[in-house]
Amino acid sequence: MKKLWIAIVAIALIGAGIVIYLPKNDESATSEEVIKEINVKQSDIVIDFIADGNVYIPTVEQKFLATGILAETFVQVGDLVEKGDVIAKLDTRELELKLKQAELSLQSEEDKLSQSESDAVLDIKKQESVVLGLSYDLKEAEDLLATMKTYPELYAASVIAAQENKVSEIGSNLSLQNSILSNIKNESTLTSNTAYEQAKLDIELIQMDLENAYLYAQSSGTIAYLNQELGSNITTTTVSLVIQDTTHPQVISNISELDIYQVFEGQSVNLSFDSDYGVAFKGNVSFVNPIPNIDNNNIVTYEVIIDLMEYPENLRSGLTTMANIILKEKEDILVIPNTAVSIVDNKQMVELKTEEGYEMVNVITGLTDGMSVEVIQGLVQGDVVITRTQK
Repeated sequence: MKKLWIAIVAIALIGAGIVIYLPKNDESATSEEVIKEINVKQSDIVIDFIADGNVYIPTVEQKFLATGILAETFVQVGDLVEKGDVIAKLDTRELELKLKQAELSLQSEEDKLSQSESDAVLDIKKQESVVLGLSYDLKEAEDLLATMKTYPELYAASVIAAQENKVSEIGSNLSLQNSILSNIKNESTLTSNTAYEQAKLDIELIQMDLENAYLYAQSSGTIAYLNQELGSNITTTTVSLVIQDTTHPQVISNISELDIYQVFEGQSVNLSFDSDYGVAFKGNVSFVNPIPNIDNNNIVTYEVIIDLMEYPENLRSGLTTMANIILKEKEDILVIPNTAVSIVDNKQMVELKTEEGYEMVNVITGLTDGMSVEVIQGLVQGDVVITRTQK
């Protein structure tokens, strides 16, 4: 019965994760002490927590800005393109014909406008001659009338009256001709050749349609989809191109509500991909969604977006990622194993190897990740410390 209870207790402890050792029958057996010498070295200490994620490469859907028939494509799916590269074009033959016709119309209207301007210049000169002649006539008539009025004894009253009427008539006619001259000049200045302006506008609209008949890459990246069905009808609602923007890959991770309080924008992240066998790449948290995701089991997570600063070649959307989100980090510091430090009289002590043997020295430690600890004071690089364990 005693052996049965011992077995039951042992099973219970093992199930709880507690390992027990029953004494051997040989009571003379003793444990062996294992001594290790460890060099004090420069290293890094990182405190982080792990989250799963998947690669997300932003995509850009593009559409033609004009309708037409797809005439030609210049790339294939999988090709790398730069922003501004020509990807495809519509059939532009009809537009090119319209452009030539519009250019001919514009030239014709320019000729007409030039002729109209020449005619206006001639009309102005003619009218200016009429006005100038009347000005001379009026001056002569006014001078003669002044003489008559100076010497009234030499001229009959009826003659003077007739001269006054002549001056008035010439003056009225001169005023009328000046008005006509002003109208001719104004009409010449303000003349708007509607046909000419319309021809210019037609050319601009056709040139815009020609430009819109070409599809340009809006971002650099990889062609993920391309409509290559030449001869197909294209509308402004047809998705003709999808580019994966491989210059800005991201990792999307759903962080538990228990850990999300530790995550903030700008935080450093070390990332590894299943396809790269644990090689670490750098990233930064760029967005923490304040809106939670709650699944059918009421598990609450928050979406976190991590921008990849480094990433492997041939990165693909959907790749499984392990994200080590860094909470604290110190680089290039003195470190030793935690097991090398012991507490003696409330002081942190390590066993230092010297020329004479071993010596207990006081140290001051800092950041620890549970395995290694930072040495702030008491040791230098190259020192050798001792750890003792029982085997």
